[in-house]
Amino acid sequence: MNKFEQLIDYYSKLDFILSKKMPDTLDGLCVGRTVYINANTNQTTAEKRVIASEEIAHYEIGASNITRQNTISEIKEEKKNRKS
Repeated sequence: MNKFEQLIDYYSKLDFILSKKMPDTLDGLCVGRTVYINANTNQTTAEKRVIASEEIAHYEIGASNITRQNTISEIKEEKKNRKS
């Protein structure tokens, strides 16, 4: 089992979906207890693990919708989640 699979296994309370229906500009997305990882961008297993980790942080912190990052507060929230 690789590190990406170990991460998914550890967070079994979440559903992880590799989705081809995501825009190329979005690597990952957490909606409720579901983590979507963009399957269109040919990421390595290590990159998928990083994306999954960031989305898990969004879930754990309870982040709101910050996909746009149009305001300073949205940018700050995204940076806070990345540091987690």
